[in-house]
Amino acid sequence: MDSFGYHGGFRYHLCPSSQGFVQFALAGVGYGMIAENQALSVPLYWHFWRHSGHTIQFLTTRLERFFNRAS
Repeated sequence: MDSFGYHGGFRYHLCPSSQGFVQFALAGVGYGMIAENQALSVPLYWHFWRHSGHTIQFLTTRLERFFNRAS
């Protein structure tokens, strides 16, 4: 975090196993990337602040286009 100019502490959780991480995410304690062979089929939602800048708006537009074509 020092390389990004942040020198304070931050909250985090340590989960020593991949299965524990899946259970952690399913419990709603956190989120992250889970290996495809461990993932469950659940609906996903894209959350963002409308005034969060050009980059997020660009990404949002691209995601909407991609998923509208895929469905």
